[in-house]
Amino acid sequence: MSDYVPRIPEAASCEEMRDYFEWHVQHGYAKDKVFIDRRGLEFLREKHRDNLGLGIPPDGETSDPKTGRIYVRAIY
Repeated sequence: MSDYVPRIPEAASCEEMRDYFEWHVQHGYAKDKVFIDRRGLEFLREKHRDNLGLGIPPDGETSDPKTGRIYVRAIY
């Protein structure tokens, strides 16, 4: 456990986002819509608004098959 270092969320590259969406397409999510995961947005302040990026959510939190949604996360 001492080797565990939490990864600080950072904006994804175009290549990472392409791979992320390609994985979803290949696993049957091609028609799903993309939404921003709203968790944490309550901490967004004016100083962050000019520096927003998109990131990939943690494993297990990337989609909701019940609603047909794929999620990206806001990084600031």
